[in-house]
Amino acid sequence: MWLDSKTAIFWMKGSKEWKQFVQNRVNEIRSLTEESMWNHCPGLENPADLGSRGEVASKLKSNQLWWRGPWWLSEPKKNWPKSEKCLESITEECRTELKKAQALEATEETVLLASTGSPNLEAFIPITDFSCCDKLFRITALVLRFVRNLKIKTKMSKEETVCEGDLTVEEVANAETQWLRSVQKNMKLQANYSQLEHEFGIYEDDSGVLRCKGRIANANLPLETKFPALIPRDHHISTLLVRQAHERVHHNKVDATLAQLRIRYWVIRGRQFVKRILASCTVCRSGLCRTAVH
Repeated sequence: MWLDSKTAIFWMKGSKEWKQFVQNRVNEIRSLTEESMWNHCPGLENPADLGSRGEVASKLKSNQLWWRGPWWLSEPKKNWPKSEKCLESITEECRTELKKAQALEATEETVLLASTGSPNLEAFIPITDFSCCDKLFRITALVLRFVRNLKIKTKMSKEETVCEGDLTVEEVANAETQWLRSVQKNMKLQANYSQLEHEFGIYEDDSGVLRCKGRIANANLPLETKFPALIPRDHHISTLLVRQAHERVHHNKVDATLAQLRIRYWVIRGRQFVKRILASCTVCRSGLCRTAVH
């Protein structure tokens, strides 16, 4: 049995209890089939979609997917798609069908994930969906506040109070720190880390952020300018920070953008990276920035 719906697979194979409408149908399916019979087929490889979405007969006649099915179906079972991946995380649609007790349990699992040591933000905040780092940090701050408030309510603690109202500067700054630590965690595992450590004089500050030591350490400048945070250029957050710096200098050229960026951050081989990001800037390519300056 094959389905291209990860949600339906989760309903049938998951160990949760669902609301009545879904649970009745799950029970009926389980009474007629075994859970092990159901597998997940990626949507693009589902031949049933070709017939249900109005494919013309002239194309359907020569379509191998329609006549023979997915290529892997004729391969050994070890090459078939693994439905176990559908059970690794609960989707939002699945969550809405959970009974109240089960929903609370799932929420507590999320709290546990975010509260054990340094939270793995990339596991539950899709950073690539963001095009602005300010929005990313604010959303992250709201998530961390929600987790903290939920922990307080769960523990019924009278010593701590639930946070309400507008986000504070400290909350947003903490969210930024958490992201910096998250993107830097793999840098120490790189083969060239010792070389980077020698080249940039890397040290870890009190917040666990890796910073660079330079020749302006004794200058009368803010701490984060004298010791900028080191970030890799192969991470999406680097792209967001370059775009932010570029907007702050009103879409000026590479040197101005790089100078603005280095007030707080140091991207490895940053000049080439900034050039690449600016080459795809739609505002600069359209000439709107020159019009705004005039």
